[in-house]
Amino acid sequence: MFISKKKRKILLVFRQFEQVFQGLLKLYLKNFVNYKKIRMKKGWKKDGKDEFLVKQKKKKKVALVYCSGGRRAAEITDRTAIEGNCVSVMENYPEGILKCSSGCLGFGSCVSACRLKAIHINSHGTAEVDPEACVGCGLCVKACPKNLIRLIPPDLAIMPRCSNHDKGADAKGVCQVSCISCRICEKNCPVEAIHVTDNCAVIDEDLCISCGMCAVKCPRGTIVDRDGIFTVL
Repeated sequence: MFISKKKRKILLVFRQFEQVFQGLLKLYLKNFVNYKKIRMKKGWKKDGKDEFLVKQKKKKKVALVYCSGGRRAAEITDRTAIEGNCVSVMENYPEGILKCSSGCLGFGSCVSACRLKAIHINSHGTAEVDPEACVGCGLCVKACPKNLIRLIPPDLAIMPRCSNHDKGADAKGVCQVSCISCRICEKNCPVEAIHVTDNCAVIDEDLCISCGMCAVKCPRGTIVDRDGIFTVL
């Protein structure tokens, strides 16, 4: 298809404009993140009129389960025939029941520990926290024998739900939603808030602006949006 000289010039102008716009956007986001990081470290926020800085109270944290595999993880032993909680299962099956050594067992030790019923076993067979009901008491964190539950700020809706540190090919072979350290999330984050550390994606809580780009681009559905807006499964 022939493109006239005039049209080529127009396309070139648009391309240059797009590059400038992307550069300005990245610069804006970096400045925004730096401002946010300073505020979070000092514990300050703007008041309702955005005129003065006022001291903000420390926000509560909520629990998050760093595994979303469950029945999507390859099994060593059929778990439908197993009874007990996670602690007893680990004692009775020291070699493990999943090929992923970092996977949630789904037998509910955390569920039993929660007094507010803020955590349950979902349809995939993994523990899942209701952030609206969770008060961040940490009982489920202590109850999990595999240390898969951590407390995070409540406004962090997008997080990688994987704790597997195996290399890409090995991780891919044991779970359908494992992190394979492809670094696509790293390349697409506009504020460099996510990095692959020890073969697993990790988000910097201070830098993340919850834009959802990592969740959209993740080819494995490992990075989950708690609100269900950006996650690709």
